[in-house]
Amino acid sequence: EDLPVLLLWGARDPAFREAERRRFERAFPKHRTVVLGDAGHFIQEDAANEIVEEISGWLSPRVTEAMFPLSRG
Repeated sequence: EDLPVLLLWGARDPAFREAERRRFERAFPKHRTVVLGDAGHFIQEDAANEIVEEISGWLSPRVTEAMFPLSRG
């Protein structure tokens, strides 16, 4: 199933590099990737504020659509 996916990626991650990110992007055709330039492997510690902003912005239209679906007729 083609589910929308938000990929948050630490640019300085020594364990998961660009090749792995590209593999995830290929696996999820409806992805949006945000590369966090100053974040390493523990992005939640390195870029907490950016993560909250990105998730909130990504979820907002999806939550709105779920709560108030457009009439399809």
